[in-house]
Amino acid sequence: MKRKYKVFTAFIILSLLAGGTAGCSKNKEEKKMVHYKEEQLTLPEGVGIIYDMMETKEGSLSILTDTESETGRIFELDRKTNEWKQVNESFEGLSDSAVFDAKFIDENESYVSVLYHALSAGSEEEAQALAPKYFMIGKDGTGKEIQLDLSSGDKYAEDNLFSVAVKRDGEMIGIDNAQIIYSFTNKGELNYENKEVRDLDAEIVDMIAVKNIVYTVLDSGKVYCMDADSGAAADGDEGVIKYLQYDEGEYEAYADPDADVIYKLSGGKLYSYDIGSGKQKEELDLKYFDLKNGIRYQILSVKAGELYISYTLSTGQVKLNKYVYDKKGFEIKKQALKIYSLTENYELEVLADAFNVKHPDSPVEIVYGYTSEDGKTQADAVKLLNTELLAGNGPDILIMDGLTAGTYYEEGLLKDITDILDMDKIRKNIFENMLAPYSDGNVQYALPLGFQIYGIVGSKNMVDAFEDTNAFLDVAEKENTGFAICDLNLSESANIVYIQNISRCFSEEGDLDREKLSELYTNLNRMYKLSGNSLGEEQGSKLFEFPELSAMDTEVQWIYYDQLPFIMAPYFNQDSFFASKYLVKQEGYEQGYVHNNDSIVYKDKLIMGVSKQSAKDEEAKEFLEFALNDGQETFSQSLLALPVQKKALKKALVNNEKQEPYKISEFGFGDDPKMIAINGIGLNDKDYDELEKELNKAVHFQYGDARLRDTIMGEASNYCLEKKTLAEAVGDAAEKVALYNKE
Repeated sequence: MKRKYKVFTAFIILSLLAGGTAGCSKNKEEKKMVHYKEEQLTLPEGVGIIYDMMETKEGSLSILTDTESETGRIFELDRKTNEWKQVNESFEGLSDSAVFDAKFIDENESYVSVLYHALSAGSEEEAQALAPKYFMIGKDGTGKEIQLDLSSGDKYAEDNLFSVAVKRDGEMIGIDNAQIIYSFTNKGELNYENKEVRDLDAEIVDMIAVKNIVYTVLDSGKVYCMDADSGAAADGDEGVIKYLQYDEGEYEAYADPDADVIYKLSGGKLYSYDIGSGKQKEELDLKYFDLKNGIRYQILSVKAGELYISYTLSTGQVKLNKYVYDKKGFEIKKQALKIYSLTENYELEVLADAFNVKHPDSPVEIVYGYTSEDGKTQADAVKLLNTELLAGNGPDILIMDGLTAGTYYEEGLLKDITDILDMDKIRKNIFENMLAPYSDGNVQYALPLGFQIYGIVGSKNMVDAFEDTNAFLDVAEKENTGFAICDLNLSESANIVYIQNISRCFSEEGDLDREKLSELYTNLNRMYKLSGNSLGEEQGSKLFEFPELSAMDTEVQWIYYDQLPFIMAPYFNQDSFFASKYLVKQEGYEQGYVHNNDSIVYKDKLIMGVSKQSAKDEEAKEFLEFALNDGQETFSQSLLALPVQKKALKKALVNNEKQEPYKISEFGFGDDPKMIAINGIGLNDKDYDELEKELNKAVHFQYGDARLRDTIMGEASNYCLEKKTLAEAVGDAAEKVALYNKE
């Protein structure tokens, strides 16, 4: 996040933990002389976000964090035994509250700001009545609420939360969400406020204090300087200002107000700046350390040559490493396993981060074909990939999503995975019918890690008619059933109708049957005319504009589910099953799936192949085995797809008795829709056995290629929005698909 102090609730923060880089590295082997030894510290069980770190007077490392059950917990690391001990008691005022900020004030007292009891709000009215509260909590479990006057900020209470950036004796300096700088005593008394930064039309990235000057780093590249005692604008050290300037990307600055060194993490490197000499030095190049995939960094310097850095992976896992300077230094030589994905891929990043945790000495580099920012097209990316593979310079593992695995195998660009993995062992643990589309006799040239199935949750009438699109629309027309309360739901409903009917629109030769395509477009138009839009936008203004969603639970979260007669699910993942189970059990709904000749239709995901030119069979084996086993069992929920490994699937879907079966919280402000957060109800063993029987004979969705779907649905949109006649839309779609087939 560029604006470091922008306030988010704890349950929203984790949804933002996605990142990554694109581009191919030309150097297959990288060498670097490093001077820091890296040590991963094992954190106490259940630790979530690390809000702050400090060194105690006795020289112990202390962290302010939360656990699975409590917020504001303090743990100290005994340097002799290397063991953690909890040193404070729980404070009742933090129960069920969403934490915005927490900071050590000193060894005995900590500051915490929360949205009070947000996690137990049971209605929209309760949610709207919530207000932020500020506490000072002690090690002994006692606490007191302090009142902070933020009346100069925005008019909405949720925008006026205060985050501490600089701590001095008995004083907290920081900003609210309106970017007004305040100084408060630790009793909540206002010392001063400064509104000048708010008026600079730039966002605050970070704040540090050095020698009584507070330096506020802005995303405009400027640094605002302020006297820490009075809050008035002041002249800072020019060298410090130049050093702290923000460029782009992840940024973190750290300085003890009385120290002579400032640390800055920027551009994937950690730098130090000696205030006395004015010299800047590169300390760490993150790509050679486990830090490289992190976000939300925190830095603590306890003495010269000794650093602690905490960070978060895209999985949400929090890490804490220790770095000790070695003057002699040592050369490291790492040859990364390159994994290629045509487009940015959050699921792949989750797997790579998880693999990196378990195999820190086996580096993985993710390479993207094109991104939304680099100006390339899909065709450009595919052409470049093919050129590199033919020249023997391509990646080692290919994510075949968006690529045609069969064609790459026929062109001799993919290896036989049976030469790398023990496929007999693998076939016992995963759905063998999902391997079949990527097998040619005894050769297995690709394998999927996950899959999606499609369906509906709704009234009995709608579900009973679901298999026959005409019957389904007849019921909807008879009952005057709207297909959307927002355009997003309409788009997903259209996606299901496409999945149900597209296979019959193609001949055996792969050409479009214009008569069948006309029927599909006519049904989509019937559905469009039934659609409604409760959000007040022009009806149909965004028809089919949205790509496939990540999960049905996104639908459940952002629409008034109790106003819907049914929910069309783009596909089911773990959360989707829990949410749909809740709706079936608690709301009296029913559930159905898309079938083809009595078999469930599935679309696979994270399809992996090993490129023929790769010389890293052992590394590829290590990564693929991890992805098929530990990666799926541990991170199946994060992968936004169902795992092909049966044990992992059962573990994900069958209810865990230790978990709360379901929970609903409602949040809504003004005209925004309610957000329904459903943990859901898991399947029981009998439910799972019935599902597995169906999945064992599930059939592959043949026309799921995103480019093909976009072409056909784009022309459907033109027809429904009356930009083209039915004949024109069908004709144009047929011509585009014919050109696509020639390519």
